[in-house]
Amino acid sequence: MRALLSHVRAILRLSGILLTALGATLMLVACLLLTPFPRLRAAAVSRIMDTTVAIGCFLTGMRLSVEGRPPAPPFVLVANHLGYMDILLIRRVLRTRFVSKAEIANWPLFGALARLTGTVFIERRNKRDLSRINRTLDGVWNDGSGVTIFPEGTSGSGGSVGRFHGGLLEVPARSGRPVHAATLWYATKPPANASLTVCWWGDMTFMDHLYRLLRMPHFDARITFSDQPLIRASRKALAEDLKAQVLRSFRPVDGAPAA
Repeated sequence: MRALLSHVRAILRLSGILLTALGATLMLVACLLLTPFPRLRAAAVSRIMDTTVAIGCFLTGMRLSVEGRPPAPPFVLVANHLGYMDILLIRRVLRTRFVSKAEIANWPLFGALARLTGTVFIERRNKRDLSRINRTLDGVWNDGSGVTIFPEGTSGSGGSVGRFHGGLLEVPARSGRPVHAATLWYATKPPANASLTVCWWGDMTFMDHLYRLLRMPHFDARITFSDQPLIRASRKALAEDLKAQVLRSFRPVDGAPAA
């Protein structure tokens, strides 16, 4: 009976998520087409996404806790990367744009939603794409917005923090812009394994993983902000020191493979 109820829960939640994403996409398209004033349009987009993310957190069963003080815009934020739930977690706390791998732009529905909300897509295997991305990010920051970057370049199991790549930190390093750090962590009630049901990594397929996550009643999500932003003239030094800040608050996700 418990297994049956978990399947019913997942189906109802998945239906709600798809309807919410579709509704948000239609509202965003209408807003972008019908609102003539840029500031009013940006405010409307932010409100739509605030509501959409709040519903998404509720439907996925996320129980969120925040430690430390979130940065005020304009900001650059880096964090360890554990999967697609990181987007909901961070966006629930901060109005921010994300840098994401280009493949997500082609995802049905969710890709359109990401494009409409200003996600910056990068071809991670194409090093020449970095210059374009850095120019784009410079414009975003100068507009007074916040940007979140996952310097590991890929999501992990939650057992450790991977190398922080400095490519996307070129602009803040060169311009002396302060960069903030945040540490993400998830937990589930036993016997569920947070590394497999919340973290999304390796060769896991998106829909299978999402369905498995939605079968759980809830899970805990925590974001810890560092006390002070960092300014470094070298992007390599900036990447290394930001990783050190993340590691100070890092706790392995339950069930993650040993590092």
